[in-house]
Amino acid sequence: MNLPWSPPASTDALPLPAGHIWDAVRTNVAVARCAFAFLDHEHPTSATIIDAFGGSAYWLVPKGRATREPGLPWDRMSHHVTLITGERGAHYVAVPPAHHRTSPGIYWRIPHTWSGHYLTDPYTLAAFLEPAALHVHGTQALETQALGTQALTQGPTT
Repeated sequence: MNLPWSPPASTDALPLPAGHIWDAVRTNVAVARCAFAFLDHEHPTSATIIDAFGGSAYWLVPKGRATREPGLPWDRMSHHVTLITGERGAHYVAVPPAHHRTSPGIYWRIPHTWSGHYLTDPYTLAAFLEPAALHVHGTQALETQALGTQALTQGPTT
């Protein structure tokens, strides 16, 4: 999978539209931290946007890959994981500059096993987010019936 995208050169985070080059997968920081515990010990992984003010974490995935690929569990995790795409209008994600790697504010979390990529493989991400959501929120974290993948722009997930 070719993942050549890089954040734009800037001094501050910029609102960039989802659904043009990438889509985003958002969860709360508690689920993200649990996923990091597993992801950081696996094969090289990608960077994550952390919004320290909003309590959210965002992984950018290649446009359309998270919604079109069969077998991804986004519907089951919809209470704690949100897909942000351009399918239902304009949706923006605040993207920090590549050099902004610490809090405060919005920054890139770069894992020890960083692949050098800013876009994430959706299968790898789903494989770690689903058990992380279960660990943090218990069995109620997963839907018992599929509700359909939706692109949402609500506030941070809980």
